[in-house]
Amino acid sequence: MGGQLNDLLGNPASLGFVSRPTILLGHRYFFNQPDINLQTLQLAFPIKKHGVAIALSHFGIEGAFRDLMMGICYAKGFGPDLSIGIGLRRQHLFIPAYVDEENYFLDFGAQYRMTEKMILGILVEQLNLSGNSYNIQDYLQFNLGAGLYYLFDKQLGFAFDMAYNQVSGILFKSGIEYNIVPDHFSLRLGLISKDLIPTSGFGISWNQFSLDLGSSFHPRLGMSPQIDLSYAF
Repeated sequence: MGGQLNDLLGNPASLGFVSRPTILLGHRYFFNQPDINLQTLQLAFPIKKHGVAIALSHFGIEGAFRDLMMGICYAKGFGPDLSIGIGLRRQHLFIPAYVDEENYFLDFGAQYRMTEKMILGILVEQLNLSGNSYNIQDYLQFNLGAGLYYLFDKQLGFAFDMAYNQVSGILFKSGIEYNIVPDHFSLRLGLISKDLIPTSGFGISWNQFSLDLGSSFHPRLGMSPQIDLSYAF
């Protein structure tokens, strides 16, 4: 929360706290299967109290399934503590001989820095604008979310998120971050309530570069590792 570029695929309001033009490249594969993978590219351009960004992603299995996403985000800061953002996403789903369709989604979010140590966020995500989905559940599965980030001191932080939709119910996520070398090296541990999935990772920052590596660990399907590399100009 609070200015992490990889938040753009979640809460668009995070763009309001990005202070420098930034690019991020990400790669992830799922459940010990490198063929099931996700690639992301994100670019953010802060302009005074405004921010604009684009996000691209590709998820799928070669020759069997492809989900392409292109999104644009806008956020405006209201003073140093409040940011409100909106995102528009175009999603193209392709399954040979079965599905070939486009859908458009809206996301709304806000983040508020209550104190120097606490940030609160809210999110309304995946409002379907298209009306042409093959699956009626797509209209029901917009997400309502809320979360907080609390910094106990310069080295220890805690994050908690809650998401809800009519089909899946309530999902909780929590995590802690320990900055072994503040502003340079941190360790992270987390837990997702559904199936009690643990997560872990670490981050390295040096000058304008940041490298994040992490993974989730499903008890039956296995691990899903991810790597993100970003550069702030």
